[in-house]
Amino acid sequence: MSCCKKDVAAVMQQAFDLYKGNKDGANASYIPFLASVPSDLCGLAFVSVTGEVIKIQDVDYKYAIESISKIMTLGLALEQSGADAVHSKIGADPTGLPFNSVMALELHDDKPLTPLVNAGAMATVSLIEAEDKEQRWQKILAFQSALAAADIELSEDVNQSEQTTNAHNRAMALLLESSNRIYSDP
Repeated sequence: MSCCKKDVAAVMQQAFDLYKGNKDGANASYIPFLASVPSDLCGLAFVSVTGEVIKIQDVDYKYAIESISKIMTLGLALEQSGADAVHSKIGADPTGLPFNSVMALELHDDKPLTPLVNAGAMATVSLIEAEDKEQRWQKILAFQSALAAADIELSEDVNQSEQTTNAHNRAMALLLESSNRIYSDP
């Protein structure tokens, strides 16, 4: 192990040891599957620009990426459409409200202020150039897998749990559609 890699590994181990016992927060209870994930899982991984990997503890568990996908999809939208187009349609400002707030839309003429909240993420997905929803999904999945340098897979269990509890998000998608702020069939 190189000197620099040893230093990074030591800092990572210190951080891991310091915070592994932190019991603040809770699993998302509004998504049944996520509520059932063992809350004692804890892992830390680092990949250098040269591909060196350092892993600590529960890094092989297949965690649901959830809102991390918002950032990945934003990357694809930026690559396809450019920053100006994405910014003009979605924005890049914090809402100051919860990630699933309808009020944030209402306060800004139904325009999502950021791709990092649910309404903005839906609008971002709708910007992905595709012939239909399946092709859009495949492009997003391929881009996410490329960023992760690993196959990102849909968990049927997580998906089913999400699909049975997403009425609020569906309502936001229809609100976006009614104000021409979503750019494909919701």
